[in-house]
Amino acid sequence: DLVIVATPDHLHLAPTVAALDAGKYVFVEKPLATTMEDVASFHVLARLYPGKLIFSEKWLFGYPVEALLARWVEIGVLLTGHASFTQFRSEIIMGSGNWRTSHAYNPCAGGGGHFATLLRLLCGPIVAVSAHGHVHRYRELMEFGGYDTMQGSFKFWDGRIVTWSVCIAVEGRNARLGHRSGHFSLQFENGAFLYHAGDGQDCLVMNGRLIDFEPEPGPEGWDDYNIGVWYRRMHEDTLRAMRGELTLCTIRQGINPAAACALAFESAHEQGAWKRLPEWAIT
Repeated sequence: DLVIVATPDHLHLAPTVAALDAGKYVFVEKPLATTMEDVASFHVLARLYPGKLIFSEKWLFGYPVEALLARWVEIGVLLTGHASFTQFRSEIIMGSGNWRTSHAYNPCAGGGGHFATLLRLLCGPIVAVSAHGHVHRYRELMEFGGYDTMQGSFKFWDGRIVTWSVCIAVEGRNARLGHRSGHFSLQFENGAFLYHAGDGQDCLVMNGRLIDFEPEPGPEGWDDYNIGVWYRRMHEDTLRAMRGELTLCTIRQGINPAAACALAFESAHEQGAWKRLPEWAIT
């Protein structure tokens, strides 16, 4: 009934088309795609196969994010913020870098699912992006025009700007850039949210007081939490989508950040020029 597409980032489209043509529901891992051409194709597929193409993001189901979403009205408008994505031991996770160094690699796209969480937290889409890119680890990426580290800014629908950084060149848990795979630092009108600041240091402040929520486990319990909470809840969200019920994340919230991340790659090659998303990736 359900096909999960979890191929390398730039190879999502073909198996998705094949599975949809076979009448299956299709869950696509983040990012949906790494180029604007492929993102546009996913936009068309979502219209051709309504309700069949599914996207969800596990960060939405973490205890701290859950606590923030439960207080969304009270905490008020977001004023400013930063999001980051880092990945240690990327040479193992990325298959010794072979598929990354054989084409122009976009690390911003690799963190695209992480940025989908921002859409839920900000209640609206990204409309423009500016970015810069660097090669820190795989020198072969330079030959193909790719990057392993990028940083930039997203402009959202209401003019607010959130800065971001992505680095998948980190070599180990003690590397200078850290090893956690995600981080939010968000300042709201009536509070602040700090997520993945360090073991036991996640916090939500509202109207001058700390908000209690179930803490995420340390390293000794992280694997069970990752599978038993994050992925279990994402799986349940996917099943709800198959039943046509309301879900935390939708295919629209996968298309918008994927388009923004694809344009970030173009922006980085133009020294940070602002790129506006096409209307079909915003509305």
